[in-house]
Amino acid sequence: MGYESRLFIVERSRHDVLLETFSDKVYRWSELYAVFNLCKADKLPLLFRDHPADCYVSYTGKYLFEDDYGHPLGQRDVLTVTRWFRDIVLDDDYRRFMPVLGFLENMIDVDPESDTERVAPAFTDMVVLHYGY
Repeated sequence: MGYESRLFIVERSRHDVLLETFSDKVYRWSELYAVFNLCKADKLPLLFRDHPADCYVSYTGKYLFEDDYGHPLGQRDVLTVTRWFRDIVLDDDYRRFMPVLGFLENMIDVDPESDTERVAPAFTDMVVLHYGY
């Protein structure tokens, strides 16, 4: 795992009319905002393992529910993935990581009441999907 890794930054639909069934599971439609081709990103699949996506993405004319080996797409929230990239770039200067981190960091702000990081209100329906094999 990790030979081919892509991250899809998507907005999950709130509408129940936009559902698809694949392998007896119902998935919510999502709108694609950005794709990052990370090629060989060895550690990235571990972040998404055991976190199967509940939405799908349309990419290159196909609906993606799983990777080329039949594993479901992984899904994590924007804040978790942003924090992971912050930690990983301290030790790994892989040139493909910084654009992803920059994109994700622009979706994060600080909650004025609690002074903690959060996903900015405009991006609360956004999630990160991982496609990897």
